[in-house]
Amino acid sequence: MNITLHQLRVFYQVAKSKSVTKAALQLHMTQPAVSNLIRALERQVETPVIEILHKKLYVTEAGKVLIRAFEQIEAQLHDTKTQLNLLKDKMVGTIKIATVSTAKYFVPRLLGAFKSEYPDVHIELKVKNRHEIIERLRLNLDDFVIMSQLPDNISIEHHDFFEDKLVVAASYQHSKCAQKKLSLKMLVNEPWLIRESGSGTRMAMESIFKKYRIKPNIQMEIDNNESIKQAIIGNIGISILSHQSIEIEQKAGLIKVLNAAEFPVQHKWHLVKSKGKKLPIIAQKFYDYVRTHPNLEIFSS
Repeated sequence: MNITLHQLRVFYQVAKSKSVTKAALQLHMTQPAVSNLIRALERQVETPVIEILHKKLYVTEAGKVLIRAFEQIEAQLHDTKTQLNLLKDKMVGTIKIATVSTAKYFVPRLLGAFKSEYPDVHIELKVKNRHEIIERLRLNLDDFVIMSQLPDNISIEHHDFFEDKLVVAASYQHSKCAQKKLSLKMLVNEPWLIRESGSGTRMAMESIFKKYRIKPNIQMEIDNNESIKQAIIGNIGISILSHQSIEIEQKAGLIKVLNAAEFPVQHKWHLVKSKGKKLPIIAQKFYDYVRTHPNLEIFSS
């Protein structure tokens, strides 16, 4: 068997795009050339690697074996390149990180601090909702994901690297802004703004309400923090948000943190990877960096 790396790369692109035509466009090749490479690969392994059923392309079990082999080869080549650069005293490479949307308010500061020490490192940062983050973790698309609420149906390893605060946020026009002593029970009938079901912030809010046996008056369900903040500024309602996420609006006098007795609530953030995942050298360097910089000046406002 004499499979070439070029054949595997072409096949991988076909499998990923689920189309010979799309793969040809992405690889800047002709469709016949891609088809010929696939046929040559199938002759080498003596079994089909793709099949077309009802005009849809599917990868066979043999094809899946080749995909796993190619991913391992690519990872090894990446590590080899990094090791060679290390021999030249130059730390380079790519780190792939995905984070839930709320973490976008502080994670760039961490990445900026890391980049200041390793300027030649390239970072791919994806900002997604919690459901998408869990799916990316399941599919092993990133070196790490960053989230506050850990999944309970995936084997993971995690490091608690940052502790944020959850606060009750309201408009400066809100009637209870001037009150120095408040409690959740005093706010129960206020119009509450909550995140969509499944989000980490929503899960944290529900946990707090359950702990204090509160049934809030839900005014509106919103799928992102930015819209919630605008609704708060418009005095539509109040919400529980990460303190990091409202720093700018608080300093600008647009959002006020209410003096609720039960708050602030500590809110941990985790650097997560699949259990047993072998990190590329540069990703391990980042992991070690995060572990040695917990809750320090990187995150201070």
